[in-house]
Amino acid sequence: MWLEQALSSLQNSAIAHFVDEGRYFTMAVQTFHILAFTLLLAVALVLTLRVQGLALGTLPVARLTALLRLPYRLALTVALVAGVLLFLPRAPAYGAKTIFVWKLGLLALAIGAQTLLHTRLLRVRGQEPAAPLKGLAVLALALWFFTAAAGRAVGFV
Repeated sequence: MWLEQALSSLQNSAIAHFVDEGRYFTMAVQTFHILAFTLLLAVALVLTLRVQGLALGTLPVARLTALLRLPYRLALTVALVAGVLLFLPRAPAYGAKTIFVWKLGLLALAIGAQTLLHTRLLRVRGQEPAAPLKGLAVLALALWFFTAAAGRAVGFV
């Protein structure tokens, strides 16, 4: 009962009404959400390809990880802010969907896996990543794609 009340309060907030009433604003937020998530996928893909030794072989893994840190953080921030803005006007409807709960769980796992991967890869100096890091890179990438699929399914399930 408290969850329904909290979600209803979010939907009735001033910012939720602003987002819901601003058609062009909502389209812009949706666009930023999609572009930011696409950048997140690109960062995860590039890093995974490098960790697996399939691309950018002359670039040290720690250096690439450091270079991708800012784009990752910016894309994650934009995706999260835009996602919250898109959620607010339909909080009770989305909050009641099992697929939405899955999306949030997958998102938390993806963020955790990517953060752990970045932390560990920054310590790799002058050597290729070991098998556990290669596995973590693939897991993080898969989690991002599963999160994207679950997010897309929210509107259809």
